[in-house]
Amino acid sequence: MAIYAAIGFTIAYLVGTVIFLCFTCSPTSAYWESLNVSYSKPYTCINTTVIDPLVVALSVFSDSYSLIIPQTVIWRLKMPRRQKLMLYAIFASGFV
Repeated sequence: MAIYAAIGFTIAYLVGTVIFLCFTCSPTSAYWESLNVSYSKPYTCINTTVIDPLVVALSVFSDSYSLIIPQTVIWRLKMPRRQKLMLYAIFASGFV
């Protein structure tokens, strides 16, 4: 059940973030082109001081459950302890 909830959250997070990025600036390309100091075309962007930390927090949450869910699945596997520890190490390397 947790896996389906994670998939649903990830899809909703992806769609929401893409929609947000598409409508942040007008024209849309100004979102990334305005980072270039030589960009001189007129554009308007909304204030993202509230949205950006929210996107970061949701991303951290997504990364966390992407590492926790496999750990719980490995815990339930019927295999030797050494193999489980190796699998834990492989998935934990995602923290790095």
